[in-house]
Amino acid sequence: MSLSPREVNEALLSRIAAGEWDSLEELYAEDAVIVLPFEGRRLEGREDLRGRVRRNRAAQWDIEVANLVVYDTADPEVIVTEWDFRGTVKATGETFELANVRITRVRDGLIVESRDYHNTAALPAA
Repeated sequence: MSLSPREVNEALLSRIAAGEWDSLEELYAEDAVIVLPFEGRRLEGREDLRGRVRRNRAAQWDIEVANLVVYDTADPEVIVTEWDFRGTVKATGETFELANVRITRVRDGLIVESRDYHNTAALPAA
C-alpha cells in the first residue's frame, strides 16, 4: 500500500531535519516537478532535485521542524503544509528561522508535484 500525502510529507520533513539528504529523492516520482516561486526556479525530475540536495547537504546547520500545520484539500492527492525550520549554523552558533508553505501532490506514494514557498532569504543572513 502506498503512503498517503500526509505520510510522505511527514517522511520528507523528518529526513530533512535529520540531515538525511541522500534519501529524499526516493520520496519523489522520477518526473516530479518542484516549483520554487520565491527563487524563480523550477526543478524537473530527480536529476534537478539531486543538484539542490547536493547544495543543501553541504550546508553546515542543524534544523528542526516547528509550528507544523497540515491542511487537507478536496483533492485527496493534495495537501498544504505550513511549518518553520528553526536552525543553528554549526560554525557560528547563530540561529535562524525559515518560514515555509508547500502545496504537494502525491500519487502512488510519491511526490509528483510541489509548489514550495520558502523564505530562503533567511539562510544567507544566518
